[in-house]
Amino acid sequence: MKVAFTHNLRLTDVRETEKEAEYDSAETVSAIAAAIEAAGHEVEKVEVSGPASNLLERLEAIDPDIIFNTAEGQSGRMREAFYPALFEELGVPYTGSDAYTNALTLDKWLTKLIVQKAGIDSPRGTLVTVRNFDDVVQRGLGLAFPVIVKPNHEGSSKGIYNGAIGSSVVREPKELSAALKAAMRTYPDGVLVEEYIEGLDIALGYIDGVGHDDGLLTPVEVDLRQGLEGGGDRPFNIYDYRLKNVEPGKVQYRCPANLPRDVAARLRSISLEAIRALGLRDMARLDYRVTSEGRIYLLEANALPALASHSSLFAATAQVGLTYNATIAAILNAAALRAGLATASQLGGFDARRQRKAQPIRVGFTYNVKRSVDKNGGDDEAEWDPPETIIAIANALARQGHIVVHLEATPDLPRVLAEADVDLIFNIAEGVEGRNREAQVPALCELLGIPYTGSDSATLAIALDKALGKKVLMQHDILTPKFQLMESARERLSADMKFPLIVKPNAEGSSKGIDAKNVVDTEEELRAAVKI
Repeated sequence: MKVAFTHNLRLTDVRETEKEAEYDSAETVSAIAAAIEAAGHEVEKVEVSGPASNLLERLEAIDPDIIFNTAEGQSGRMREAFYPALFEELGVPYTGSDAYTNALTLDKWLTKLIVQKAGIDSPRGTLVTVRNFDDVVQRGLGLAFPVIVKPNHEGSSKGIYNGAIGSSVVREPKELSAALKAAMRTYPDGVLVEEYIEGLDIALGYIDGVGHDDGLLTPVEVDLRQGLEGGGDRPFNIYDYRLKNVEPGKVQYRCPANLPRDVAARLRSISLEAIRALGLRDMARLDYRVTSEGRIYLLEANALPALASHSSLFAATAQVGLTYNATIAAILNAAALRAGLATASQLGGFDARRQRKAQPIRVGFTYNVKRSVDKNGGDDEAEWDPPETIIAIANALARQGHIVVHLEATPDLPRVLAEADVDLIFNIAEGVEGRNREAQVPALCELLGIPYTGSDSATLAIALDKALGKKVLMQHDILTPKFQLMESARERLSADMKFPLIVKPNAEGSSKGIDAKNVVDTEEELRAAVKI
């Protein structure tokens, strides 16, 4: 396809002025153009900051099949909507959401009203403009302090600070008037005042057609502690202008985010509803705060998410095996499919496995992730792997040149695996329940004809059953301690069994159910241990 890449090129220094903070750097522009070319398309870079008449002439001369758009616009509350509206008028397909959604999501207050109507939590807040400024100062906000003051129509954390020059968080009502006056001088179109929510910053990316969760990517935790001025013990953690634009290297991404399973499930449900309510398409990013109690607040939606290589979107796409180039291509493909310019098979759909002999291997990585630590000694997830182990294995596979597709072994795995289009499975999944749980993923792979690492389902089922495994060993004259399988504490003890004895669960691993009390010296101790 012939692709026109419309963008605003940043020419100013973000350390000196906020003016062009939302624009793309020269490095990002080059990277996006190179990614489009690498996908086999012809690309023309179109910088849009000049007169609109020049842009029209350029587009007419290029006559593109589709436009890859990252243009932010130069001024006004509708600036992000201008170019999509122009492309629609010209009848040229383009990436991203339409003009209406771009205008809506640039307006934080309007976004808040829409998502709250859809039943999604957002911090309580008030829009302050020149019209109601005096009334707000005199009567107060009716909000709980501390509150955060931020521009209503800006992105890239413009106007949000947390350092030596002051903080956007206002602790007490008496400080509000000065904070509002300062913000309104720079952003007269209006500022949003919200109750400050303590919690984790979570970024959830969306690319239509990527992964197997309706386009939702793995949640990313944005860890700001390293970059907070004055150390990590500051009372307010804010992803401010300095961290987002001047010192992005001090921000750490944790992907997948360390969220309890129920919170992650609710986050998915909320995100799908937000995407529907706001009309987001092709690509987006949703920014959340998640409290220690697991309450989820949507802070804002981004219809034009940052596409710099260090942004959270690419930390998330890496989890499904996509490189930077592949992510850009996926965004372009989503728009092309939506516009009817190509079919899934033409863009490399599920039939592409046969054509990938010279391509990197797509490795499906199946696992169970340990998300909780039971301080009371519970061992329900003891056999599962912590996030750091999963990340280390995935990174090791990726370093070998493979494309890693994360496939958590949840009850939804049969559907997801059937659609994953992987060449083989690297399996460490323990399963969830049942005596044959370790055999579930290999059995599923065998049913679907997908090669996998490790022993087959029969061997795994036998090995998890200690008594059955010992019988097999004894049949082959391999020494193993004498044993008796007891299903209740009332069973007679075989005369061959001599104390001391050890009592252990028959179908568990990771030493689950085994501690010092499991070694018994008397029949009374034995029956007490079996009863447990």
